[in-house]
Amino acid sequence: PEDPTAAAPSLKTGMGNLLLQAPFQDFQPYITSGVGIFNESLGTHSETNFGSNAGGGVKIGLAGPVRLRVEYRVFKLGSGALNSPAHRIYAGLNLKF
Repeated sequence: PEDPTAAAPSLKTGMGNLLLQAPFQDFQPYITSGVGIFNESLGTHSETNFGSNAGGGVKIGLAGPVRLRVEYRVFKLGSGALNSPAHRIYAGLNLKF
């Protein structure tokens, strides 16, 4: 049987990061960096190895404890990876506590 997802590219990461952020209230820029492992697959190719990442972003207060978070990261993947570096942009909501 044909499986259309079998040839789809996939990148899974597990990273431990350090975060340094400004001590402001409603607008908090930050930078982050870390290391961990990744698994990249495309069709029959699969690679698991060590990688690192670095990036930065901002947390913007919206209402009460709800904040918007926008972030950009670059993942530098180990040898054998098909696509390195990998660039990611994230956006989401989080709660301040």
